[in-house]
Amino acid sequence: MEEQASDGGTTTWFARLLLVLTSIAPVLVVYGAVLLDHKKESEAYRAFGLAGCLVAICLGLLWLTKRDTQPNNRKVTDIQERDGDSLAFLVAYALPLAVANADATPSQLGIIAFVFVLTLLVWQQQLFHVNPLMGCFGYHFFRARSDNGRKLLILSRSKTLADGDLPMIQLSGYLWMYCPK
Repeated sequence: MEEQASDGGTTTWFARLLLVLTSIAPVLVVYGAVLLDHKKESEAYRAFGLAGCLVAICLGLLWLTKRDTQPNNRKVTDIQERDGDSLAFLVAYALPLAVANADATPSQLGIIAFVFVLTLLVWQQQLFHVNPLMGCFGYHFFRARSDNGRKLLILSRSKTLADGDLPMIQLSGYLWMYCPK
């Protein structure tokens, strides 16, 4: 059973959705670049705009959550950085779009199917840390263990975290945001 955030789960569900969508947003950025290369400026700008909106909404939600929620100290151990995973994931899912047949624009139906499958994968596997755009805005992901032995994923603006009692806000049963004072 997934633990719920303090608001009964709405922020939990919405935060997860936005982190999943921003994990997929680089596909839109690469697709937009391919469209620009094919002189389809209006479609390219729509793709860029959608990616930008997803990131802005996600960053806004994180800012509001941090502003309006009191962090609780949680003892964590075995902290390991997970930022490198997002680069590998970005290459795995965005590079094929960039190096596709140079004479043909990738089909919109193909992009939609690709994004749908990736979204399901990231959602089901809780792969929030494969989020290159969050890294562009200074966020880092860390894997850790709680005092009761459960695995956690910590989202932080800090480049390093040390074991110990950390002030955090729960975004989902697995995802926490580090909020130093």
